[in-house]
Amino acid sequence: MESTNMTIATRNSQKGRIPELDIIKFFGILLVVFGHVTRMYTSVGLITPLESSSVLAITTSIIYSFHMPLFVFVSGMTFGVTCKKKSYQDFTSFARNKAKRLMIPYFVFALFWVLPFMVGFGFRPFLPYLTKGLLLSSDSRHLWYVWMLFNVFFLFWGLRFLFEKLHIPDWAILLVSASLFLLRTKYSVCPYFEINNALTYQFWFTIGYFAIQYKSTFRTCLPIIVAMGLVGNYCVGGRLSENYSHVG
Repeated sequence: MESTNMTIATRNSQKGRIPELDIIKFFGILLVVFGHVTRMYTSVGLITPLESSSVLAITTSIIYSFHMPLFVFVSGMTFGVTCKKKSYQDFTSFARNKAKRLMIPYFVFALFWVLPFMVGFGFRPFLPYLTKGLLLSSDSRHLWYVWMLFNVFFLFWGLRFLFEKLHIPDWAILLVSASLFLLRTKYSVCPYFEINNALTYQFWFTIGYFAIQYKSTFRTCLPIIVAMGLVGNYCVGGRLSENYSHVG
Protein backbone atom coordinates (compact mmCIF):
# COMPACT_ATOMS: atom_id res chain seq x y z
CA MET A 1 0.00 0.00 0.00
CA GLU A 2 2.83 2.35 0.92
CA SER A 3 4.65 1.59 -2.31
CA THR A 4 1.46 2.28 -4.28
CA ASN A 5 1.07 5.68 -2.61
CA MET A 6 4.71 6.47 -3.35
CA THR A 7 4.19 5.52 -6.99
CA ILE A 8 1.14 7.77 -7.30
CA ALA A 9 2.99 10.62 -5.61
CA THR A 10 5.94 10.15 -7.98
CA ARG A 11 3.67 10.23 -11.02
CA ASN A 12 1.93 13.36 -9.79
CA SER A 13 5.29 14.99 -9.15
CA GLN A 14 6.50 14.13 -12.62
CA LYS A 15 3.34 15.58 -14.15
CA GLY A 16 3.65 18.68 -12.00
CA ARG A 17 0.26 18.02 -10.44
CA ILE A 18 -0.71 18.99 -6.91
CA PRO A 19 -3.15 16.40 -5.46
CA GLU A 20 -4.61 18.88 -2.96
CA LEU A 21 -5.41 21.24 -5.81
CA ASP A 22 -7.24 18.50 -7.71
CA ILE A 23 -9.27 17.68 -4.58
CA ILE A 24 -10.28 21.33 -4.13
CA LYS A 25 -11.27 21.53 -7.80
CA PHE A 26 -13.42 18.42 -7.45
CA PHE A 27 -15.36 19.71 -4.46
CA GLY A 28 -15.57 23.19 -6.00
CA ILE A 29 -17.19 21.85 -9.18
CA LEU A 30 -19.52 19.68 -7.10
CA LEU A 31 -20.62 22.69 -5.05
CA VAL A 32 -21.20 24.85 -8.13
CA VAL A 33 -23.42 22.20 -9.74
CA PHE A 34 -25.30 21.50 -6.51
CA GLY A 35 -25.68 25.21 -5.74
CA HIS A 36 -27.13 25.98 -9.17
CA VAL A 37 -29.62 23.13 -8.78
CA THR A 38 -30.80 24.20 -5.32
CA ARG A 39 -30.96 27.85 -6.45
CA MET A 40 -33.68 26.97 -8.96
CA TYR A 41 -35.96 26.13 -6.03
CA THR A 42 -35.59 29.58 -4.48
CA SER A 43 -37.13 32.95 -5.29
CA VAL A 44 -33.90 34.25 -6.86
CA GLY A 45 -33.71 31.62 -9.60
CA LEU A 46 -34.26 32.55 -13.24
CA ILE A 47 -37.57 30.66 -13.26
CA THR A 48 -39.76 31.07 -10.19
CA PRO A 49 -40.61 27.60 -8.82
CA LEU A 50 -44.18 26.55 -8.10
CA GLU A 51 -43.08 25.55 -4.61
CA SER A 52 -40.08 27.08 -2.86
CA SER A 53 -38.06 25.33 -0.19
CA SER A 54 -36.66 27.09 2.86
CA VAL A 55 -34.17 24.26 3.37
CA LEU A 56 -32.86 24.57 -0.17
CA ALA A 57 -32.81 28.36 0.17
CA ILE A 58 -30.58 28.11 3.26
CA THR A 59 -28.41 25.50 1.53
CA THR A 60 -28.03 27.79 -1.49
CA SER A 61 -27.07 30.75 0.71
CA ILE A 62 -24.40 28.71 2.48
CA ILE A 63 -22.91 27.39 -0.77
CA TYR A 64 -23.01 30.79 -2.46
CA SER A 65 -21.22 32.41 0.48
CA PHE A 66 -17.93 30.70 -0.37
CA HIS A 67 -17.96 28.56 -3.53
CA MET A 68 -16.99 31.36 -5.94
CA PRO A 69 -14.20 32.69 -3.69
CA LEU A 70 -13.02 29.07 -3.54
CA PHE A 71 -12.92 28.79 -7.33
CA VAL A 72 -11.02 32.05 -7.73
CA PHE A 73 -8.64 30.93 -5.00
CA VAL A 74 -7.95 27.76 -7.00
CA SER A 75 -7.39 29.86 -10.14
CA GLY A 76 -4.79 31.85 -8.25
CA MET A 77 -3.08 28.66 -7.11
CA THR A 78 -3.05 27.32 -10.66
CA PHE A 79 -1.58 30.58 -11.93
CA GLY A 80 1.06 30.37 -9.21
CA VAL A 81 2.05 26.90 -10.42
CA THR A 82 2.19 28.16 -14.01
CA CYS A 83 4.40 31.10 -13.03
CA LYS A 84 6.77 28.78 -11.18
CA LYS A 85 7.16 26.78 -14.39
CA LYS A 86 7.82 30.07 -16.24
CA SER A 87 5.20 29.15 -18.85
CA TYR A 88 4.64 32.81 -19.77
CA GLN A 89 7.84 34.28 -21.16
CA ASP A 90 6.38 37.71 -21.92
CA PHE A 91 3.17 39.72 -21.81
CA THR A 92 2.27 38.92 -25.43
CA SER A 93 2.23 35.17 -24.85
CA PHE A 94 0.28 35.69 -21.61
CA ALA A 95 -2.35 37.93 -23.27
CA ARG A 96 -2.70 35.60 -26.25
CA ASN A 97 -3.19 32.60 -23.98
CA LYS A 98 -5.88 34.26 -21.86
CA ALA A 99 -7.74 35.65 -24.87
CA LYS A 100 -7.74 32.22 -26.52
CA ARG A 101 -8.74 30.29 -23.42
CA LEU A 102 -11.26 32.74 -21.96
CA MET A 103 -12.62 35.35 -24.36
CA ILE A 104 -13.07 33.19 -27.46
CA PRO A 105 -15.16 30.64 -25.49
CA TYR A 106 -17.05 33.53 -23.87
CA PHE A 107 -18.23 35.00 -27.17
CA VAL A 108 -18.96 31.60 -28.70
CA PHE A 109 -21.21 30.52 -25.82
CA ALA A 110 -22.67 34.02 -25.36
CA LEU A 111 -23.77 34.38 -29.00
CA PHE A 112 -24.73 30.79 -29.76
CA TRP A 113 -26.17 29.62 -26.46
CA VAL A 114 -27.03 32.34 -23.93
CA LEU A 115 -28.42 34.85 -26.45
CA PRO A 116 -30.76 32.39 -28.23
CA PHE A 117 -31.93 30.99 -24.89
CA MET A 118 -32.63 34.32 -23.18
CA VAL A 119 -34.27 35.89 -26.24
CA GLY A 120 -35.99 32.74 -27.53
CA PHE A 121 -37.75 32.08 -24.23
CA GLY A 122 -38.75 35.72 -23.85
CA PHE A 123 -36.53 36.62 -20.88
CA ARG A 124 -34.77 39.50 -22.68
CA PRO A 125 -35.29 41.66 -25.83
CA PHE A 126 -32.76 40.90 -28.57
CA LEU A 127 -30.81 44.11 -29.30
CA PRO A 128 -30.51 45.53 -25.74
CA TYR A 129 -29.47 42.13 -24.43
CA LEU A 130 -26.93 41.58 -27.19
CA THR A 131 -25.26 44.96 -26.69
CA LYS A 132 -25.57 45.72 -22.99
CA GLY A 133 -26.17 42.28 -21.57
CA LEU A 134 -23.53 40.28 -23.47
CA LEU A 135 -21.10 42.57 -25.30
CA LEU A 136 -20.78 44.83 -22.24
CA SER A 137 -21.35 41.86 -19.93
CA SER A 138 -23.81 43.51 -17.60
CA ASP A 139 -26.10 40.45 -17.66
CA SER A 140 -24.09 37.58 -19.12
CA ARG A 141 -25.63 34.96 -16.79
CA HIS A 142 -23.20 32.18 -15.85
CA LEU A 143 -20.58 33.60 -18.23
CA TRP A 144 -19.96 36.50 -15.84
CA TYR A 145 -17.21 34.38 -14.29
CA VAL A 146 -15.22 34.28 -17.54
CA TRP A 147 -15.03 38.08 -17.92
CA MET A 148 -14.28 38.49 -14.23
CA LEU A 149 -11.43 35.97 -14.31
CA PHE A 150 -10.02 37.52 -17.49
CA ASN A 151 -9.84 40.91 -15.74
CA VAL A 152 -8.38 39.41 -12.58
CA PHE A 153 -5.56 37.80 -14.54
CA PHE A 154 -4.61 41.07 -16.21
CA LEU A 155 -4.96 43.13 -13.04
CA PHE A 156 -2.72 40.74 -11.14
CA TRP A 157 -0.20 40.60 -13.98
CA GLY A 158 -0.08 44.42 -14.08
CA LEU A 159 0.39 44.72 -10.32
CA ARG A 160 3.12 42.10 -10.27
CA PHE A 161 4.94 43.79 -13.17
CA LEU A 162 4.64 47.25 -11.56
CA PHE A 163 5.84 46.09 -8.14
CA GLU A 164 8.77 44.27 -9.70
CA LYS A 165 9.83 47.41 -11.58
CA LEU A 166 9.51 49.54 -8.47
CA HIS A 167 11.32 46.94 -6.33
CA ILE A 168 8.33 46.59 -4.03
CA PRO A 169 7.97 43.19 -2.29
CA ASP A 170 5.45 41.07 -4.19
CA TRP A 171 3.53 40.26 -1.01
CA ALA A 172 2.38 43.91 -1.04
CA ILE A 173 0.01 42.86 -3.85
CA LEU A 174 -2.02 41.18 -1.12
CA LEU A 175 -2.45 44.53 0.64
CA VAL A 176 -3.59 46.18 -2.61
CA SER A 177 -6.02 43.33 -3.27
CA ALA A 178 -7.44 43.60 0.25
CA SER A 179 -7.89 47.35 -0.30
CA LEU A 180 -9.76 46.72 -3.54
CA PHE A 181 -11.94 44.20 -1.72
CA LEU A 182 -12.84 46.80 0.90
CA LEU A 183 -13.39 49.46 -1.78
CA ARG A 184 -15.98 47.28 -3.44
CA THR A 185 -17.95 46.94 -0.22
CA LYS A 186 -18.78 50.64 -0.46
CA TYR A 187 -18.59 51.69 -4.11
CA SER A 188 -19.50 50.50 -7.58
CA VAL A 189 -16.56 51.26 -9.85
CA CYS A 190 -17.87 50.03 -13.21
CA PRO A 191 -20.98 47.89 -13.91
CA TYR A 192 -19.66 46.63 -17.25
CA PHE A 193 -17.18 43.90 -18.24
CA GLU A 194 -17.43 42.52 -14.68
CA ILE A 195 -15.00 45.16 -13.43
CA ASN A 196 -16.74 45.34 -10.06
CA ASN A 197 -16.53 41.60 -9.55
CA ALA A 198 -12.90 41.53 -10.69
CA LEU A 199 -11.96 44.09 -8.01
CA THR A 200 -13.75 41.96 -5.43
CA TYR A 201 -12.32 38.59 -6.36
CA GLN A 202 -8.78 39.84 -6.93
CA PHE A 203 -8.31 39.27 -3.20
CA TRP A 204 -9.05 35.53 -3.40
CA PHE A 205 -6.94 35.09 -6.52
CA THR A 206 -3.97 36.74 -4.81
CA ILE A 207 -4.29 34.51 -1.75
CA GLY A 208 -4.29 31.44 -4.00
CA TYR A 209 -1.23 32.67 -5.87
CA PHE A 210 0.80 33.27 -2.72
CA ALA A 211 -0.39 30.00 -1.20
CA ILE A 212 1.68 28.34 -3.94
CA GLN A 213 4.59 30.79 -3.97
CA TYR A 214 5.09 30.70 -0.19
CA LYS A 215 3.80 27.28 0.83
CA SER A 216 5.60 27.00 4.15
CA THR A 217 4.51 30.43 5.36
CA PHE A 218 0.94 30.12 4.14
CA ARG A 219 0.45 26.74 5.78
CA THR A 220 0.25 28.52 9.12
CA CYS A 221 -1.50 31.79 8.22
CA LEU A 222 -3.73 30.71 5.30
CA PRO A 223 -6.66 29.56 7.52
CA ILE A 224 -6.57 32.92 9.33
CA ILE A 225 -6.57 34.93 6.08
CA VAL A 226 -9.37 32.86 4.56
CA ALA A 227 -11.44 33.10 7.76
CA MET A 228 -10.97 36.88 7.85
CA GLY A 229 -12.05 37.14 4.21
CA LEU A 230 -15.19 35.05 4.76
CA VAL A 231 -16.09 37.00 7.89
CA GLY A 232 -15.55 40.21 5.93
CA ASN A 233 -17.86 38.90 3.24
CA TYR A 234 -20.53 38.21 5.84
CA CYS A 235 -20.07 41.55 7.61
CA VAL A 236 -20.66 43.57 4.46
CA GLY A 237 -24.19 42.22 4.32
CA GLY A 238 -23.65 39.44 1.80
CA ARG A 239 -22.59 41.83 -0.95
CA LEU A 240 -20.61 39.08 -2.61
CA SER A 241 -23.74 36.99 -2.78
CA GLU A 242 -25.45 39.86 -4.58
CA ASN A 243 -22.82 39.54 -7.31
CA TYR A 244 -24.29 36.15 -8.12
CA SER A 245 -27.79 37.49 -8.71
CA HIS A 246 -27.36 37.32 -12.46
CA VAL A 247 -26.19 33.72 -12.66
CA GLY A 248 -29.36 31.87 -11.75
